[in-house]
Amino acid sequence: MQYDSSRKLDRNRITRLAQCDFIDKGENILITGSTGVGKSYLASALGHNACSKGYKVLYFNTAKFLTKLKMAKVDDSYLKETAKIERQNLFILDDFGLQTMDNQSQMILMDIIEDRHAKSSLIITSQLPVAN
Repeated sequence: MQYDSSRKLDRNRITRLAQCDFIDKGENILITGSTGVGKSYLASALGHNACSKGYKVLYFNTAKFLTKLKMAKVDDSYLKETAKIERQNLFILDDFGLQTMDNQSQMILMDIIEDRHAKSSLIITSQLPVAN
């Protein structure tokens, strides 16, 4: 990982995150910033690192994930898909908030977040500032 000044990465924080203690504690990470700053790269690197330590990790682009689960509701595989997500120690949702979410998407996302709360970890990347 490159720690040049343009990326504004805190080497100590990244080193701590790479230890995966946040996964053991069921904590979540929100990575925000403008296009091209390396949000997806950082989330993927943390996910890859977690895999190398034996954690189960699943990565999705948020829009594709929501489309997949909407289709799963139609073909009656929704419970199977959500069970697969629940089995993961770390679930990564990339590019959150790039598209407006309809009510069904909001409900799906809330189900996933509530199911994972304090039990397993979630990393979300977004271009939206935290205030939104």
